[in-house]
Amino acid sequence: MSDEIETFGAQTPVTGQARMEAAWSSGDGDEIAEAQVAEQQTGQIFQQIYQTWEGELNPRWMRNWAILRHHVLGIFKKGHRPWGMPTKLFVFFVIIASMTDVALTVLAGLIGESTLYGMFGVNRDNLYGHVMGFWPRNILYYPVVAALLVGGMISDDRAHGTSALYFSRPISRFDYAAMKFLSIMIILFIIINGTLALYYFADILVMGRGWAWIVDTFPLFLAAFAGGLLLSFTYTSIG
Repeated sequence: MSDEIETFGAQTPVTGQARMEAAWSSGDGDEIAEAQVAEQQTGQIFQQIYQTWEGELNPRWMRNWAILRHHVLGIFKKGHRPWGMPTKLFVFFVIIASMTDVALTVLAGLIGESTLYGMFGVNRDNLYGHVMGFWPRNILYYPVVAALLVGGMISDDRAHGTSALYFSRPISRFDYAAMKFLSIMIILFIIINGTLALYYFADILVMGRGWAWIVDTFPLFLAAFAGGLLLSFTYTSIG
């Protein structure tokens, strides 16, 4: 074996190669054996340096829009936030159930049943009842939808490491929380105000309403619409 001992100091340059020496002999140890040295390259050492992005970043609204779109479109199509199947089914059920007055109004207009239209057609009570009705909308539909959507909204990001991915980009915590809040509010807005608008305009088309009727009832529709917007904000805040 060589008498020279190779040492490495702090200033020794990195050559990108490593050297391994192994000595072995054969026999039971009683005879004199010569050691054989084997040299083998075991790999390379790479120096990794983080290089910051010096290009132009997307504007703030575009980064926030990516978060908002990811959550809202996840209800309706794949490739976005993977909402659970029970959540999607219940949201679909609530949308269909919220349009029962639309279906009954259309049916009353098609068959000319005035009694049925008087019960479910567009008037002051039914417009407000579509939004503010206690049962089943505000005791079963809207609170449960808000609870299903809000539950796991942020905890899932922390569990799967998605929050670290969000914050690795120049997104503030305020924007992150605001887009989460707004995405839930938009889904509730679609359920509450979207079905309200469908209910009102379906009555206009089916019953052939004129401008005089629209002028009389449109302020009521706007008031109910504002109530639905406030309701969406309230349920999202509670969640």
